[in-house]
Amino acid sequence: MKVKNNNIYLLNRLSQKENKSLKDAYEREMKSLKDEVEKENESLRNAYEKKIKSLRDKHEKKIKSLNDEHREEKIKSLNDSYEQEIQYLNDSYEQKIKFSNDEYEQQIKSKDKYNEWLSDLFRWKLPTVLTLNSITILLYFVSIYSTNNNPVAMLFIYVFIYFSSIILLSIVISLDKKFSFLLYLKAKIIYLFSYFHLSH
Repeated sequence: MKVKNNNIYLLNRLSQKENKSLKDAYEREMKSLKDEVEKENESLRNAYEKKIKSLRDKHEKKIKSLNDEHREEKIKSLNDSYEQEIQYLNDSYEQKIKFSNDEYEQQIKSKDKYNEWLSDLFRWKLPTVLTLNSITILLYFVSIYSTNNNPVAMLFIYVFIYFSSIILLSIVISLDKKFSFLLYLKAKIIYLFSYFHLSH
């Protein structure tokens, strides 16, 4: 529920145009997911049809090669075996298609899917933030100790590198999601403020 409140706080502070940009990005991602499932289903269908054709060709070849007095019995045995294999392929294909479609349905038809998408994109993951900050601070002190450089100068360098990394990561994410880099930064900052606002 708290995540949903964070999202409401975020969306209320974005303009109608910015909200539309986020919704469009979400719908593009869902369409991409649907296209992937359809592509996978088509691939499964092609593989299934190829196996069926191969099995049918082998069966016909075996039937044609029979020419002794027990031909009728052998044909019946081959037909039974062929039908069992066909049934196995049908069941296997249907199971794979069902699994693929069920997985897609669970992902896309969740009532809170858009909320999950927003929180995954903008929430601040405390363990990740603490780890990255700890590594940066550790590297800062190690570099001062090992090079005997001016701590203030090194601080400026590390602050520049740190914020450049954040901006670069934001650009990569915004390009991946196909919406404005500034919108991503704005939403990320608003989401950060939502934690403090909702805690009071």
